[in-house]
Amino acid sequence: IKINYHPKLKHTHNNPVVKIVDTMGRQVAEQKVKDIETNFDMSSFAPGIYVVSIVTDKQVITRRIQKI
Repeated sequence: IKINYHPKLKHTHNNPVVKIVDTMGRQVAEQKVKDIETNFDMSSFAPGIYVVSIVTDKQVITRRIQKI
């Protein structure tokens, strides 16, 4: 089973980076964003809660997601 997370941005002018952190605070993924839509394959992640942060030069957008 392939599980993807698809964060969408309005634009990529501010050098965005997507970071995923587990509940223990360990960063489990990081990817520079080159387009307004980015895919993450989360099939290898353990079930649980993850914090997804989209970091740009001007802001940080944070969302919690759950993998069952």
